[in-house]
Amino acid sequence: MQNKQQILEKLYSLQRFGIKPGLERTFSILYDLGNPHEHFLSIHVAGTNGKGFTCSAIASVLMDAGYKVGLYTSPHLKDFNERIIVNGEMISDDDIITLAEQLIPYSESIEATFFEITTAMAFHYFSKKNVDIAVIETGMGGRFDSTNVIKPLASVITDIGLEHQEYLGDTLAKIALEKAGIIKKNVPVLVSKKQEEVLSVFINKANEMKSPINYPENICDIRVLRHNDNFTMTVDICSEDININELTIPVAGNHQIRNLLLALSALLIVKQRFAFTKEEVIAGLRNVRENTNYRCRLELIRNNPKFLIDTAHNPQAIQALSDTLVLHGHSETKWNILYAAMGDKDVKSILNILKPHCKTLNITKPQTERSMPTKEIAQIAEELGYLSIIQYKNSQIAYTELTNKDDPVLCCGSFFLVGEVY
Repeated sequence: MQNKQQILEKLYSLQRFGIKPGLERTFSILYDLGNPHEHFLSIHVAGTNGKGFTCSAIASVLMDAGYKVGLYTSPHLKDFNERIIVNGEMISDDDIITLAEQLIPYSESIEATFFEITTAMAFHYFSKKNVDIAVIETGMGGRFDSTNVIKPLASVITDIGLEHQEYLGDTLAKIALEKAGIIKKNVPVLVSKKQEEVLSVFINKANEMKSPINYPENICDIRVLRHNDNFTMTVDICSEDININELTIPVAGNHQIRNLLLALSALLIVKQRFAFTKEEVIAGLRNVRENTNYRCRLELIRNNPKFLIDTAHNPQAIQALSDTLVLHGHSETKWNILYAAMGDKDVKSILNILKPHCKTLNITKPQTERSMPTKEIAQIAEELGYLSIIQYKNSQIAYTELTNKDDPVLCCGSFFLVGEVY
């Protein structure tokens, strides 16, 4: 039997097949496995930003309501196992080895991609574990995303931003159309009213599929009472079914309120099949990080001096990070920013947003070929007028240096960077 490292190297090597649109390979693998994706109920979540918390909040509440819940998310921070979770427990190394050895020979013969095989592995695992429901996060897109083989109880679409434009299109409307591909015939869909520029795309797709379209703003109301200094929020939640006062949740920023609205609205849509109480909602939201391994999204991992870590890696997410720093009382705080980026990111826009918060820009290069060289990032920062720029050979050296100083640290820019630092 191969060990986990050998299996993962084999899986990662399949990235050579790149990103290939189409669902036929995923359907083919699943057919070969006996169509495990038809053996469990699901909620499907697409979007640019906010998918992680939306999925985790839904899964956490359902877990605390006593259901057996699968959770499939990507990418992982430190360990591949993070991608596939059942009731808070990551898939074991032994299960990864067994499933991969079963999947890889056929998958490789049809030139399936890394994400297609990983998705099939998750669905097969959820079927074997007899989950009551699985919360499934799309990868890059929607229409041709390998997760889009399921027929869920509800489709949820979070905020849309410019991303992966070489695959999804160069306008918000084009990207929204790809995300709208998860809307299934007669399956309720949830979209926010806030992004008016793409709303018509979702309405048209929902009408075409005869799918009832729902807006979380019409289902639930969340009022923020306090944005706390420790990057938590205290809120009131109100709907026809639940009223909760003074609940402190372990996430920060108004963008997370939109994601929480989507999550709670999705839960209310499926409540006839998956009932829950007010107390279970409270427990699920309080325990979301512990229940689902939801980490490093504006998470304070040290308090004095502060060390704040966030996976934000595109301009929309970085703007949400910037807004959140202000909301939580840090408009005047100057941070030692630890930053890295992948080669395809809009670094100029990102650094422009971060500049007012920065004391020193500390640039490093995670251990992946996709990383942008520190020299390129430094050149962009100089052009933007950054005065204090330090380049580090690797993340560990940067982390050690910065944690030995008395200044607050903000780490952001890449999942790979966060995974190496956390």
